[in-house]
Amino acid sequence: MTPADRAQVAAWLVDTASTALATDIDLLRDHIDLARREGVSGLLCDRWRATIDGDDPRAALLSAEIGRQVASELIRSGAERRVLAALNAAGIDALVLKGAALARWLYAHAHWRPRSDLDLLFASEADSARAEQALGALGYRWDGVLANGVCVERTLIGSPQGVVHAIDLHWRLTPHPVYADRFTYAEL
Repeated sequence: MTPADRAQVAAWLVDTASTALATDIDLLRDHIDLARREGVSGLLCDRWRATIDGDDPRAALLSAEIGRQVASELIRSGAERRVLAALNAAGIDALVLKGAALARWLYAHAHWRPRSDLDLLFASEADSARAEQALGALGYRWDGVLANGVCVERTLIGSPQGVVHAIDLHWRLTPHPVYADRFTYAEL
């Protein structure tokens, strides 16, 4: 993605009044692809779709992308619900962080905030290890990589419904000492 492409997507996001929808279908496809690469196609296509009537030939193209993003969100949220239910059944408390939390808290529609993983924070490394065992029953396995250092998280990979899904098990917010212990699990 070029800086000019990124600037164009930023302009579409910031000022909807200046985001003239491409009239050429091929150009609109390019714009949707650009927005998808930046993770904002659901949001922008919803906005763009609201500016045209249903008979406009661009409506089907926009609706198809919205449908893809909604379907992806349904798969993600289904996997996340199964993960949280398994942890609940095992008596393990976890806080949902970052993308999944933002999708439901900050955005009007969760499909506007695509994500590649589920970030969970546990009260301790021991709780994280218990969670890893509980999630093994759902087919999740450690990917063998210690992300962000050895004292912060482990990533589990699973394939619910045939779609690769990652879960980051955090027992500290960050590896950075200034922030790592800033808030306790209980405070959060």
